[in-house]
Amino acid sequence: MMKYLFLLFFGIALGVGGCYAAYNLHVVRTSDEHICLWKQSPELSIVYVDVREWNARDWADHPSLTKAMVDAGYGDLVIKEASGGVLGDLFRLGGAALGVEQEATRQ
Repeated sequence: MMKYLFLLFFGIALGVGGCYAAYNLHVVRTSDEHICLWKQSPELSIVYVDVREWNARDWADHPSLTKAMVDAGYGDLVIKEASGGVLGDLFRLGGAALGVEQEATRQ
C-alpha cells in the first residue's frame, strides 16, 4: 500500500514540476545546441521551439521568445538563425549577383 501511495505522490510531484517548467521555460533548439530560457511572463505557449529553419519573419512573429533570447545573451543566435533562412538566402544571392564576396561567418 505504501508503495502505491509513494508512486501516486511521485507522479503528482512530477506532473506539477512539468507544468511549472512548461509555464516558465522556453526550450529552444538551435543549429548547435538546446537552450533553456526563462519566459518573460508565465504562459503555456512556445514551450519547445526548433529555430534551425527560422527566418526573420518567424522571429518577428514571436517577440516574447526573441526578447527572452536577447535578454539571456543569445541575440547573436537570433541574427544567425534568421540569416540562415529565406532572407539570408536572398542576401547571399544578391551579394553574389553584385560580385560581393562573403566574409567567413562566426563559429
